[in-house]
Amino acid sequence: MKINKVLIRGELQPRVPGAPTTVSTYSTKSTGELLELAIHADVTLEFILEDKTAWRCGQDELDLLFPLVVSDPFEIPALIEPYGIKVDSPVQFIHIHQNGSDDSRGLNLKGRQAGTAAAMATVRHPLQVSIMQGDLRFASYPLLAGHFLGDSILYAESEIDKALKGALREKHNLGIYPGEIGTTEIIISPQTTFAGAIIVGLGKPETLTSFQLANTVERGIAKYLIDLKRDLYNPGDNYDGPVGISSLIIGCGYGGLSVENAISGIILGIQYANEKIHKLFSGNAKLIEQLEFIELYEDRAVSCLYSISKLEEDVTNSYNISIEKEKKRIGMLPGSRQRIIEKTGEGWWSRITVTQSQDANTRFKSLVFNASTGSAREEQSNLFSSTQVLDQLIEDISTNNKWTPALAQTVFELLIPNAFKEQLKRQGNINWILDQDTAAYPWELLQDTTSPSAKPLCINSGMIRQMVTNNFRNRVQSVAANNALVIGDPKLFGFLPQLPGAIKEGKIVEQILHDHNFGVSTIINGSATAITEALFGNVYKIIHLAGHGSYNPEKPGETGMVIGKDIFLTSGEIAQMSSVPEFVFVNCCSLGRTQGMDNRYYQQRYKFAANIGTQLIQNGVKAVIAAGWAVSDAAALAFTEAFYKLMFNGETFGEAVKKARSKIYEEFSDTNTWGAYQCYGDPFYRFNNRSWSAQSQRSYMISQEAEIDLSNLRNQLEMGTAKDESFLQQLAEISAAVDSAGIRTARITEKEALIYADLFRYEDASEKFQALLQVEDASFSFSVMEKYLSVRSKMCYERRANFTADILLQEIGYIDSQLTILLGLGPTAERYSLVGSNYKRKAMLHEDPAEKIKACQAAAYYYQKACGIEGNTTLAYAYTNWIELEAIVNVAAARTWGTTVQFNEESYNLPSTDILQDVLRKLISTPGRKFDYWQMINNANVHCCNWILDACRDKQFSTHDAVFKSYNDVWKKAESKGKKMVVINHLEFLTNILSSAGIAQAEEVDKLRVRLAELV
Repeated sequence: MKINKVLIRGELQPRVPGAPTTVSTYSTKSTGELLELAIHADVTLEFILEDKTAWRCGQDELDLLFPLVVSDPFEIPALIEPYGIKVDSPVQFIHIHQNGSDDSRGLNLKGRQAGTAAAMATVRHPLQVSIMQGDLRFASYPLLAGHFLGDSILYAESEIDKALKGALREKHNLGIYPGEIGTTEIIISPQTTFAGAIIVGLGKPETLTSFQLANTVERGIAKYLIDLKRDLYNPGDNYDGPVGISSLIIGCGYGGLSVENAISGIILGIQYANEKIHKLFSGNAKLIEQLEFIELYEDRAVSCLYSISKLEEDVTNSYNISIEKEKKRIGMLPGSRQRIIEKTGEGWWSRITVTQSQDANTRFKSLVFNASTGSAREEQSNLFSSTQVLDQLIEDISTNNKWTPALAQTVFELLIPNAFKEQLKRQGNINWILDQDTAAYPWELLQDTTSPSAKPLCINSGMIRQMVTNNFRNRVQSVAANNALVIGDPKLFGFLPQLPGAIKEGKIVEQILHDHNFGVSTIINGSATAITEALFGNVYKIIHLAGHGSYNPEKPGETGMVIGKDIFLTSGEIAQMSSVPEFVFVNCCSLGRTQGMDNRYYQQRYKFAANIGTQLIQNGVKAVIAAGWAVSDAAALAFTEAFYKLMFNGETFGEAVKKARSKIYEEFSDTNTWGAYQCYGDPFYRFNNRSWSAQSQRSYMISQEAEIDLSNLRNQLEMGTAKDESFLQQLAEISAAVDSAGIRTARITEKEALIYADLFRYEDASEKFQALLQVEDASFSFSVMEKYLSVRSKMCYERRANFTADILLQEIGYIDSQLTILLGLGPTAERYSLVGSNYKRKAMLHEDPAEKIKACQAAAYYYQKACGIEGNTTLAYAYTNWIELEAIVNVAAARTWGTTVQFNEESYNLPSTDILQDVLRKLISTPGRKFDYWQMINNANVHCCNWILDACRDKQFSTHDAVFKSYNDVWKKAESKGKKMVVINHLEFLTNILSSAGIAQAEEVDKLRVRLAELV
């Protein structure tokens, strides 16, 4: 929103008669006050906006408050001009305050908080806030997320898009996706596994503030609540509880906001939306009552908890939130992850915006640098070095094709403001956001030191460019077909020398594209007519140009690829193509100067790359590579070949460029070709038809890195979203990297064993457990003994095809003796249940029906003991196993419920049918919005238990469809193979024992097992 001018007119009735009103302006670029003026007259401020609307900050207009975004100087006219005031600042907030008044209104964030807190408190109870750590697909409510202007669908948005079956990308590809502050897209999902998403525009990353975040969240949530009021969708099937919103911590990282500022902006935005909707519908509308923050990583979730607790304790009650005491913790969802804090920046691209000042009257033009920080502000610095000095240095680099560490450091010192030098020296990935002036500088050549071991910044870290431009196609017609055009060394008829290197390059690129199923049109030594006809006669996803390039600022028509005598292929021709390619590689290099040739073909080549890169991005190309000056034949060929192979191997644009640059830097150290390529586009862009991407070579410095990777892998396994082969491959890579680095610990081996067990690979798990028990440093958890014995017991049953029953029963007996030792150390519900499970396997291994029932009675006894342990967190599992086993034994032994049972020297009471049904009913929970795996699986187990009870009573089974649905509903959410196999093996046990007990139609249980096994 841009303000053309601010007018002061009319009257404002003061709350305190006679008290002066102060008008102040503040800037996000400075903590100081730019203007403070006491006006003793009663006034109304009216802001005239660029879109011809007017918002007034008057006595009762508490909700019509917006930031004033000013890009050009504006004047406060007429009434205030005698004070000689002019305001020149990019962003202004106006704060109106009357001395002695309780009413502090304003367009600054604090003013609005204080001004509306009392009003919000009357609207509803405090907003209930919770924090969950895990995968966003388990959000309890529609998920609130943000999208920066001009970005692709990345990171969390990409995961949301997968959950919504590609709905976000469809909107994005059509150009109807949020970007600007205040824009919103709401997609409510009809599926039960994901509630949907509310995407709000975040504007440009370098300009996002907590206030703007609150503004855009307010509009998005208000739209959602209005749609709810209109019954456009329901907050949830079979759910009539409070309306809620799940939210990511929007604006951190890329947006430069701290966790606390991001959270405060989201909370205030929701509160403002509630306030407006309450007022709009006179209290007759649903409002947001529950806010659930979801964070994947543990460290960020902890920061979120601390920040929310701090906001809850705010003495002004500006946020009006509450966290229930029993919920003042981080809830866990499937898929949660940990990370090494120092490594959190890996794969992330810091944005540094560089623009040239508009002051044309000074000799020293200013370059304005902006970079996002970890706080709620953006650092800015102005550089006043002489651009003439810089231009000369850069022209020397381009014209003479020379690069030295000393020259690179000189350019670094002159081109980078002191405040930004340390940030660049940290050597993280950099995304330069440039205008048409600053794009002309070769940022890729920078080096911060002349130390012998030092390398240029673009070699040690990723470096990609993006263009700030107002000229772009509103709708881009993309190319679906895998077609490519390769032009190599056009026929110039002596106008310029031919380039054998360009011919070789064209043929290599053609072969790579062919190998990846592209239809390739290749023109080598072609005429201008043939090239033009090929360019417009078909549509292409990829265009590769290799030949001479020209830059002539006085004649734009002579800036482009030379395709004939005085004939040039410019971006203007490409702009005329109705369909726009995704990727263009412009390797227009000039490899030597001949006598009498026009210097314009060799000077200011870096500006040629900037020019053609700018034009292609404006046309809608997703990524562009353009050579900025003459390059070495061999080095250019190596870069091109490496880049295409990396892209087709699944690398992102940013990573492929980084690795290709590094390759030619190491192999061709006598040339600066590695810095010649100016790469524009999205660092995360990929070729869609890439081949299978191998995982990057893993390497570790310390054992904690591997331990975290293993923990994350196991958490991902709980999601059940990938095939076993993928997890096994990742596990093998981690293990190999651990052994290569020599950092193996007991904790690492323990985690490997648990992952193998979760994957139902009991042989591998047992091998790891055995190795673990032999290490001198026994720094593993005591639960390893329980897990190991459980795996050995399961392995006995899996080996039944290769070993006799007697051998396996001996092993079962040994496991029972070891579990008895553990029970002697301390009886727990887990250990009693393990003994019960071991007896179930003993029952299946026996062939004698009497021995089977005897083992079942022993298993029932131990599950009954587990149910008696206070604080048993798996009561439903133990209770359903106990009741099912007792039901089978009752049939076989002609016992009845409510009688006393003797086992060895101990007796216990069987519950009556009324009591056991009452317990089973209590174990069933009504589904809520929050995902709770154990609650859902408990319900399925109880459903199965009732089905078995009915069959044992009636001596026949009803259809298994309802039980199948109970388990399937859980497995659609999340479940590892190991946990699924627990259910399937239990059904196999039931089939085996029920048949032995003489219960008719036990095959119905086996049908259920087979059906569920198909889902594994």
